Amino acid sequence: NNYFPMPSMRLQKYLNDKKIYISKKKMKSICYVCSPLKLYDFQLDFFHNANSRKTLLSRKFFFDKIDKKFEIICRPYYEKRYTHQLINYKNLSKNKYKISNKNEFLINSKLIVFEYFSTMIFEIINLDIPFIIICNPREFKLSKYGKKLIKKLKEENILFLNPINASRFVNKNFDELSLWWAKKKLFLNLIKKQTALISDNYLEEWNSNILNS
Repeated sequence: NNYFPMPSMRLQKYLNDKKIYISKKKMKSICYVCSPLKLYDFQLDFFHNANSRKTLLSRKFFFDKIDKKFEIICRPYYEKRYTHQLINYKNLSKNKYKISNKNEFLINSKLIVFEYFSTMIFEIINLDIPFIIICNPREFKLSKYGKKLIKKLKEENILFLNPINASRFVNKNFDELSLWWAKKKLFLNLIKKQTALISDNYLEEWNSNILNS
């Protein structure tokens, strides 16, 4: 059985919709993308053993340790979609930060930080915006491919298991993030090809792959 990566209609739409927010001048900010928090720990939806208290502490530690000269934009989870979902974005840190869901901040920040394995990661890859992930893969049920991807993300210094190491990395490398990200091009192109493929002619490619399989 051959594997044929199929272009994603959703990723293509996301890319087209978000292009209007792209500015020629990047903001010197960090956009922190928050995960949904739930009263109960197990999120069956994503086979994720979530712990909301642990997530909030991780978020706080990252905010506390980031250099105060960097602006932090805290981006709340985009909607209330789960039963027993919690809302908690304020007063987490001694460092001041802005709370906003505006796409301008997301698309034009110098760095995006994810605290969970979000679909948005694959959307952002096609916009070529530097990002890191702070997350423990052991809390997720992953496929064989997922485990290989996680291993490579660690090797590339994109995935961090704890917020302290992540904040140290950002503080040290913030001014050189573009250069750091450029060195990931081959790896990121591989992800695009395998799991984040886009095409304006996705229907034609679907038909071609199915007919030739």
